[in-house]
Amino acid sequence: MRLAIDIRCLQDKYWTGVADYTWNIIKAFNEKKTLFDLLYYTNSFKQNNQLPTEIRNSNNLISTQYPNKLQNLLLRYNLWQNFDELMVKKDKRPDVFWLPNLHFYQLSKKIKKVLTIHDLSFIHFPQFFSLKKRLWYLASMKRLLKNNLGDFDKIIAVSKHTKDDLISLYPNVEQKIEVIQSGIEDVFFKAPNPLDLGSILQHYNLPRNYLLTVGTIEPRKNHLLLLKAYERIINQHPDFDYDLVIVGTRGWLWRPIIDYWKKMKCTKKIHFIGYVPNNELNSLYAYAKCFLYPSLYEGFGFPPLEAMAAGTPCLVSSASSLPEIVNEAAILLDPWVIDEWVETIISVVNDQELCRKYSAAGKIRAQDFSWNKTTTAMEHLFLSLV
Repeated sequence: MRLAIDIRCLQDKYWTGVADYTWNIIKAFNEKKTLFDLLYYTNSFKQNNQLPTEIRNSNNLISTQYPNKLQNLLLRYNLWQNFDELMVKKDKRPDVFWLPNLHFYQLSKKIKKVLTIHDLSFIHFPQFFSLKKRLWYLASMKRLLKNNLGDFDKIIAVSKHTKDDLISLYPNVEQKIEVIQSGIEDVFFKAPNPLDLGSILQHYNLPRNYLLTVGTIEPRKNHLLLLKAYERIINQHPDFDYDLVIVGTRGWLWRPIIDYWKKMKCTKKIHFIGYVPNNELNSLYAYAKCFLYPSLYEGFGFPPLEAMAAGTPCLVSSASSLPEIVNEAAILLDPWVIDEWVETIISVVNDQELCRKYSAAGKIRAQDFSWNKTTTAMEHLFLSLV
């Protein structure tokens, strides 16, 4: 069967969770040598330089070349070509079309359609997005869910929490939803070479002792709580020997977070280092004293699992899907209560037995998540439609 995949998310220079999700599933499908013939749809006004080589050189890549803003505007008003019919014109007729995330789209009524929903943060926390994004993109996505969600033959929710969220708002699609949890990359299970750590620390100008957090710099990830908690730790314990390392690109409404950091007395002990590739990120996870993730809302949450796979004890928000994902293999904390984070960070740093306990538990829990397991479930779902 021919499975068409919308890969517009892979055009971004720096990938976030959705792009990693999409690419890892494509890789796993190709490695498994499934019955699928994969077709790829994308749009890029410029050349497809950001796409992985395997896709860029594929004969199954169908690409339009328009500015994304123009395409989105035309899609918003149903003035674009149906993606599947465009593929037919290229002699690539798909049997099923899969959208790996909620986005502007246009598909004919006859094509089988599958949509992955990662989270509904834009509905629950609209204040965490810019006014421009709320008025244009998010308003359009809400309208799309309300008017078009029922058009999909299957809806993949990446966690039970996301499924429950969907049902509470759109009960008419309950029978179409299947929970298929995401996986994590093999690189995070591999013990990093200790010789690599020195060069990585030098490259990012980091100390040997550090606490780590990973996530796009935006309000939903709750970096302000971490900054305030770390500030209190330094005020209470001036000799605290661990810096705070923050990995992630700048997202929506990042400026107040950076402005707060710049005004802190302990600014030099806090390191915003931007995007880090996975092979280097694995080393940063593995050698961190502990991993901190106070996010206010996640549909799934890759970073805690990646840190757990690397054997790093994790302190994780008790909000949304995160308790479901980490189970009992991480310490859960209220993402609104700074004192909880202050006290627990100090306890973990000073308790080797506690570190060993959660390091071991995290490694075991992370093994439950693999892309092979994810794609096996997705393969059954797609095949059930034809």
